[in-house]
Amino acid sequence: MKFSYRVNTLEENITEKILASGFGESGIISLAGGTPPLEIPRQYLSRLFNLTEKNVKISQYSSDPRGIKSLRKQIANDLSEEFGFDISYRNILITNGSTAGLFAACQAFINQSDEVLVFSPHWSVYRSQCHLAGGVVKEIALNENCGWEIDFLTLHKGLTNKTKLIVISDPVNPTGTTFSEKSKRQLLSFAKENKQCILLVDETYRHLLAPGVKFQSLVKFSKSTNKIVLCRSFSKDFSMSGFRLGFVYAPVGCIENLARIHLAMNLMAATFSQELGRILYKSKKQITDKYAEEYHKRRILVCDRLDELSDFFSYVEPIGGFFVFPRFNFEMTSIEFFQKALKLGVLIRPGLEFGAGGEKHIRISFTNSTVNINRAFDKLKGLTMI
Repeated sequence: MKFSYRVNTLEENITEKILASGFGESGIISLAGGTPPLEIPRQYLSRLFNLTEKNVKISQYSSDPRGIKSLRKQIANDLSEEFGFDISYRNILITNGSTAGLFAACQAFINQSDEVLVFSPHWSVYRSQCHLAGGVVKEIALNENCGWEIDFLTLHKGLTNKTKLIVISDPVNPTGTTFSEKSKRQLLSFAKENKQCILLVDETYRHLLAPGVKFQSLVKFSKSTNKIVLCRSFSKDFSMSGFRLGFVYAPVGCIENLARIHLAMNLMAATFSQELGRILYKSKKQITDKYAEEYHKRRILVCDRLDELSDFFSYVEPIGGFFVFPRFNFEMTSIEFFQKALKLGVLIRPGLEFGAGGEKHIRISFTNSTVNINRAFDKLKGLTMI
């Protein structure tokens, strides 16, 4: 078979190959995963199963490919309260996870050879989606010395008349950091000054915060949302990644076009998943607070174990999500570190996977159990003897 050039634009992800290979049977401990490990509380699943007995349509297509109206209204009301202005359900598109929303946005805005500015380090899927749309990715390095904040001098240098999108993750995967209000306001001003630029914003980890941290969306600081496409996910909020549910918030005209692309790609989000999302959304704060508390316990453990190895690792304190992105001072690349750690029985993600700005780093996830996190760090101590 002869495949299209698009296939060749996709990078091979060695970590994902190992994760898919059943590595657990070999005794390897994973600190690489991004799958939420916490269970959906049973009472909510029971409500869903009770609903399936009463409503045969739950196993059918929903009547509106943009999503169940009641769920879209729930989300719109929640965002209205969060952002401080009225939002209509017509501004909401329910998607097959936030990834499908990001993909639809790339397809909607990027023409062949358009440039996309992606802050680095970043989730590698951003690059893949931009390449599939025919775009040219330009990495804009975040400033690690300033807590992984945006370097606006570098951002200005990256801008050309071909720039179409700026992709921003907040909180950031892989660093676990979030941007300051000053940076967010400055980014909005930058986008306003450069009329061709659209901000594609991924806020997947906004609820998984350390105690005392208050997350404020980029949208909250914007007087106009015409420059913003916001993608959010149910996967991390409600530990339901296998149900594939997310949503996009954008101007109505944009939503209509994104819906056409999402329809061609996925038809619609599964009715079953949307009904579960509707049930969980009613108890959003109660559920997400509980998850955030549990992840913070693991966050503290991982950081404590890194602090024990402070001669070899340094890091910016993570305050959101379930990752930390330490810099190592061994004389090796991040791929070499990945390979040596794997030989010791620990799977991590090499920093280069997250773009050029990730080299000399590794991403450590705290989605595994505290017992396995401790076991993994005990094994990693072997690297200090190399």
